[in-house]
Amino acid sequence: MHSLATWPCSYFASLIRCFAGKASARSPILKSKLELWRQDMHRLHKFFRLSAPERFLLVRATALLVIVRTALWLLPFKTLQRSSAKLAQIFAPSHKENLFSTERVVWAVEVASRYVPRVTCLTQALAAQTMLRLGGIPTSLRIGVAKGTGSFEAHAWLESGGKILIGGAEAAQRYTQLVSFGAGER
Repeated sequence: MHSLATWPCSYFASLIRCFAGKASARSPILKSKLELWRQDMHRLHKFFRLSAPERFLLVRATALLVIVRTALWLLPFKTLQRSSAKLAQIFAPSHKENLFSTERVVWAVEVASRYVPRVTCLTQALAAQTMLRLGGIPTSLRIGVAKGTGSFEAHAWLESGGKILIGGAEAAQRYTQLVSFGAGER
């Protein structure tokens, strides 16, 4: 055990050994923390290499995922769905000009969902639907159950123009659709 006066020196010495690849067997925690730090710095570096509009889109997707996830815990689904549709009508640009392609919005939701805890397929589909509605892109949120399995398995996916955007390309074949919530549906 080191005294308080020698602690900083021993700490930095072990950091230097880790960076040099010569960490002692007593410091696996320090090694794992350094590896996590390197991964975080790499992610941060990748984030700042994105263009400013893409960073904005990613931050917006993250915020919307957090809001939708929290709302799903607190509000009935029907209330959340109606609120989302009304907000999209209020905040949608009048000229319906898409600032981002459908693919970039889907990319942003999928990437952001890796960093927001407890995000489900329903959370992703609702967040993407809201973002696409704001751009004037009509979508349909589909909820279904697995076909022919012995256990109950539900899934949500998002479609636009007959193409599955969120939820996996096999969703329509694997799940029997129970309900659909589209641009004009209630």
